Amino acid sequence: MHRSIDLPGEDIQLRTFLNEDIDPLFDAVVESIDELLPWMSWCHEGFSKDELELFLNNRDADWANKVAYGFAIIRPSDGWILGTCGINFPNWQFRLANLGYWVRKSAKGQGIASKSTRAIAAWALKELELNRIEIVVGKGNQASFRVGQKAGAHYEGLLKNRLTIRDHVMDAHMFCFVPSDFEIDRQTQGFF
Repeated sequence: MHRSIDLPGEDIQLRTFLNEDIDPLFDAVVESIDELLPWMSWCHEGFSKDELELFLNNRDADWANKVAYGFAIIRPSDGWILGTCGINFPNWQFRLANLGYWVRKSAKGQGIASKSTRAIAAWALKELELNRIEIVVGKGNQASFRVGQKAGAHYEGLLKNRLTIRDHVMDAHMFCFVPSDFEIDRQTQGFF
């Protein structure tokens, strides 16, 4: 199952993971591990290629079971993996989900995360028929906080004890997107 989200006018594409992504994605994680460690619960010292392979092997099942929707952020001109983004922790009763992202260290500061975040939020609100996409940013994660701002997400405040990363409980900033941010018409299920 291959899906992609194009960003017109940008040299960025979101696409589902491929088997051949293991090595280049692992290289991106290794390059960025110091920046990922404080904020990503899956990341740890000694993160292995086997762990990444297991993660990638579960992506199709996650889509089929409607529990997570992951994308590689790539540069289509050369296929270079810039990072990842995804929708996870959906609550189907209340039609909301979390949005997560990271960009490799050497690709930071180019607007890649904010553009990808906005694109996947629009996709999820439309295609998954969600009413709300949340971005939870650990207090102190200034880079991720700026992504929420630059992507145009609504800032809703600082939530006490909202995030746990490897047994470390922390306050977190909450951002969100809703269908009206993208002019999604729920009656026609399309953009107008």
